[in-house]
Amino acid sequence: MINLEWEELDQLEIEEKVQEVLDYSYNSWMSDKMNIRYFVRAFYIRWDMIAYMYGMEENETEDDKLKSMFDFGISELKNITEVEWIMGYCMLINPIFFEENDNYLELEEKGQKMLRNVAINNPDDVFLTSFGIPEKDYLKWKRANSERLIQYGEDNFNFDSDFSRYFKHIINCRSDEEFEKESFLKKIVRRWKQRWG
Repeated sequence: MINLEWEELDQLEIEEKVQEVLDYSYNSWMSDKMNIRYFVRAFYIRWDMIAYMYGMEENETEDDKLKSMFDFGISELKNITEVEWIMGYCMLINPIFFEENDNYLELEEKGQKMLRNVAINNPDDVFLTSFGIPEKDYLKWKRANSERLIQYGEDNFNFDSDFSRYFKHIINCRSDEEFEKESFLKKIVRRWKQRWG
């Protein structure tokens, strides 16, 4: 995976300038639509903000921007590892944000398929590979790879941003004994549902 640190954006996050974070990330991406770092971080910010606000006052502008980025990612950036990963992950967790025709199960499955493809195509990346481990093999895989995975989080999600903290937390969830027998993806979906209903 490429380095996804973005110092200017991270500084705005530290200063808790929410609207500036949203505007700066989107405008930067619009000025360079093929920039993978811009796409991943701007996409994640919108997804996270909408998830956080879910059930509260909706922000149709950010909804529309997220859907626009999603459509662009599908049509122009397909088969790029980081794009497939972030879109597949967000679709799996929140298909409701990407579908207007109540076709959520299909989108959930599409997100899971994208994550499996990313895992298959990146066998040397322990984090990305983790998204493709079948449930029956998960516990064995976890025991063999937990130290590498934790180190991956330290090496790749070590910058000061919500993005980095979120995925470092996701990595650290794997050591949670309470969820030992569940697959990684099921853990995340279940935790998200517990948090957001």
